[in-house]
Amino acid sequence: MGRWDQLLAHRHWITLHAFGKELRLCARCSGVVLGFLSARTALWGLSFVLNYAIPFPIGFAASLLLALPAILDWVTQAMGFRESHNRLRMITGFLEGAGVGLLSLAEAPALLRFLVVFTINVGVLGLGHVGRRFRTQPVP
Repeated sequence: MGRWDQLLAHRHWITLHAFGKELRLCARCSGVVLGFLSARTALWGLSFVLNYAIPFPIGFAASLLLALPAILDWVTQAMGFRESHNRLRMITGFLEGAGVGLLSLAEAPALLRFLVVFTINVGVLGLGHVGRRFRTQPVP
């Protein structure tokens, strides 16, 4: 696998065929991008028509609830408790992306929204990697 394949596909990919070429993309990341774009488009149009901004506490809570299935899917897979599959990765990624799209339109400074997403991502990655490390260590 080339460098671009590793960047775009990680270890779990879907394959798109276009113009006689194959493009491998990470299933969960593809779902995240599609969910983000869908939520941003739908919610931006709705907020524009209704002249309504999403209050930050509501946007934060809703986005966290939407991201929770992806978090659980990744953490349980990273810890070795179960194996996920691409359909589930796409669905949970879509929900996660929709949550981030919702949060991106919440009434809050951009830096606060970024720090929320960054902090949650670091926490989830840390949890998954620590769990993976303890799971792979031999039992005495």
